Amino acid sequence: MKKISISDVAKQAGVSKATVSLVLNNKESGIRISEKTRLKVLQAAKDLNYHPNYGARLLSTGRSCVIGVLTVNENMLFVSDYDGRIMRGISAVAHESGYNIMILDEGIINKKTPLGGNLIYGRFLDGILIIGPDFKSKNLIKTIHEIHQNNIPFVYVWRKSADRDAPVVLLDNIQAAQMGVEYLISLGHRRIGYVSLGKDSLSGWERLEGYKRALEKHGLRYDETLVRDDIKISDGASLVNEKNLDKLLNLSNPPTALFVAFDPLAIAILNSLHKRGISVPDDISILGFGNTTMTSFSSPQLTTINEPLEEIGKHSAKLLLNQIVQKNSGDNHKRIVVQTKLIERDSCRTL
Repeated sequence: MKKISISDVAKQAGVSKATVSLVLNNKESGIRISEKTRLKVLQAAKDLNYHPNYGARLLSTGRSCVIGVLTVNENMLFVSDYDGRIMRGISAVAHESGYNIMILDEGIINKKTPLGGNLIYGRFLDGILIIGPDFKSKNLIKTIHEIHQNNIPFVYVWRKSADRDAPVVLLDNIQAAQMGVEYLISLGHRRIGYVSLGKDSLSGWERLEGYKRALEKHGLRYDETLVRDDIKISDGASLVNEKNLDKLLNLSNPPTALFVAFDPLAIAILNSLHKRGISVPDDISILGFGNTTMTSFSSPQLTTINEPLEEIGKHSAKLLLNQIVQKNSGDNHKRIVVQTKLIERDSCRTL
């Protein structure tokens, strides 16, 4: 069976091989290609079942049309609702632009194996998207330094867990948390507890700052007894440290509402309260953060702050591809902040 070539696509579309190359490779040039011609070329390629020769493309353009997605735990991409939503956004933009994705585990790069290093520093990858952890990682900082030293385009996705002046697409955790706590205040709550993800959580500390700003703005005193970073259990099905939750609920002046920095933990607390016979929202209101899939199936359905993670993934991929294709140094320090919004459901009530 004859292998379909770029010449066959050009003949089918009635255009030159150069035009086909510009369309299929997303090349920038001084030649303006109309949308009608572009669609004609794409349809011809589809009709002929044309697939580009990536080896030839690498030799002719210097690009592999492969971008890496670097994570500290690649398995989380397949089980985490958070990372999965980011990947949907990345995939949509990458595939639309003719790019493939390779998932890289940060642990592989830092082990004594040439695989990860060769993929990155051998320039097989055109660029890298970095989904960093929610804590400081010395290994990741080391990897980022080496990527930077090798002049490989990269973009932080969702959060900047390593300190470097580099492009990033994220959400404003402080503003989002402040918005959520102000919502609880608008419902009449004055004793509002804050449950974080632990002392090492970067997003947890940012959301705590938003919590404090909301209280200060409305003339409410910050009470450290209402703030807990020890309720989440790292391992285990329940997620909740029941004794530490008791300490919060059994205060002499207990909270009437809880702002929980992580939806799965908020839902775990909902379940714990249900077992205790504590009604949500009649006895206490619960506000989560994330708008994960499970929030609309909890009982009651969880009021939460939406993290637009698919949108973050799309912006990140577009920013990286712009660096690759345009070689646009102006994007090297770009910071894109994606807006959050409150999703009102059934777990909060007016006092």
